[in-house]
Amino acid sequence: MEVRLSNLRGSYDLIVIGSGPAGLTLALRYDALTNGRTLIVESGYRTILNSEAQKLAVIEASGDISSAHSRHNQRVFGGTSIIWNGLCAVLEKRAFLNEEWPFTYDELSGWYPEAAKILSVPEEVHISPEKPFPDNPNIVYKPYYFSPPTRFHVLFDDWVTQSTTVDVLFNHTVTNINIKDDVALSVLVQRSSNKRTAPVEVFGSKIVLATGGIQNARLLQLSLPKSNDLPVGQYFCEHPHLRGYSHLILDEEKFRQLIFQTPSRLKILHAIALSSEFSNAHQLPSATFFLPPPPLPSVTRKNILGRNRKALTMQTDVSTEMLPLQKNRITLSDSRRDILGQPIAHVALKFNTQEISAAFKHLNAELIHSGLGRMSPPAKEQKIRGGGHLMASTRMGKDPKLSVTNAHGQVHGVDNLYIAGSSLFPSVGSANPTLTIVALSLRLATHLAGK
Repeated sequence: MEVRLSNLRGSYDLIVIGSGPAGLTLALRYDALTNGRTLIVESGYRTILNSEAQKLAVIEASGDISSAHSRHNQRVFGGTSIIWNGLCAVLEKRAFLNEEWPFTYDELSGWYPEAAKILSVPEEVHISPEKPFPDNPNIVYKPYYFSPPTRFHVLFDDWVTQSTTVDVLFNHTVTNINIKDDVALSVLVQRSSNKRTAPVEVFGSKIVLATGGIQNARLLQLSLPKSNDLPVGQYFCEHPHLRGYSHLILDEEKFRQLIFQTPSRLKILHAIALSSEFSNAHQLPSATFFLPPPPLPSVTRKNILGRNRKALTMQTDVSTEMLPLQKNRITLSDSRRDILGQPIAHVALKFNTQEISAAFKHLNAELIHSGLGRMSPPAKEQKIRGGGHLMASTRMGKDPKLSVTNAHGQVHGVDNLYIAGSSLFPSVGSANPTLTIVALSLRLATHLAGK
């Protein structure tokens, strides 16, 4: 139920900071498994945007990331789901084949069915995430399914307002986590307003940060002891996007053999990519080449490897994986503070066009080699844009020198402090992250419940 500072409980079994897809999924699952006392702290309002709270999302940007990325930290109930376009796909196996994640692909994929139900996408999204081309298994067809999209503030509203075990505090911001002797004791909460109020301390047995790929790192940097040397904020990643990257010619008959049959009511976006095995063998990051939204373009006759065939000619957009690099990072600003008096996040990121060029070169070669089609050379002047996928800034892993949390999202060295969301990704693939965010949140909630 909705609460005020004056009627908060003395302490909670679980405090969740943030009410986006990660925070709400985790809180609902934990509540269903334990019926324990949970508090969700949301910086914004329940139904409308609070302009003052949204100012708390402002970032200082350098390199290829824009300050406009602050819009991907929506301070409102439901978080960024209120602006999400709904694209869903599972994470590629490439990273798991390289053991870049601290658990197996099978462990993650076991949580995709329930995540797909929450996001109202068909089971095919995880049962058949890709399909190899008939004449060349190095190339795969990848369907991306559209969630309606799920708006978490709508999906979870009745539960929040009617629950007797879950309290939700709106229009308040957690400004610090009180950590002492390797235990997170409490959170400090202030009203999300430039009319500053004294912070109120709220105690919790377990505390989860679910504030997004930038703000998770920032709040952790504000809270951890100065002596802490975890790589918080380092290895930050986005998904570089290039629109109208190239023109693709595909053998029409062979491509239609690949397309999964789906009910007409389902929206789907077709894409092709190099297989995870091929990408790893050639030390390539994942890359997805998107085709235009259905219906497919008209069939024309084209010369493909000296034969006149029925062909589909399409312009492609590309999204590629960023490799995790220490220099791409989130730090606290030296000069700018938010309306609550805290340093805002400084985000430094530089895209690498060589990753996109390498993926294009190999995919085109495989298409030609197999007689499946070809791609035109990319335009010389193209601007890389981010997809608003803010990831990897508090990455999970086994080594505290290279990661911030363990395989369950627990911050190294702090017994009861956890992180949820895409900031956990140790490598990010090229698939949109929301489906995996929800899957990881279900997994973490189950772990926190001791199930």
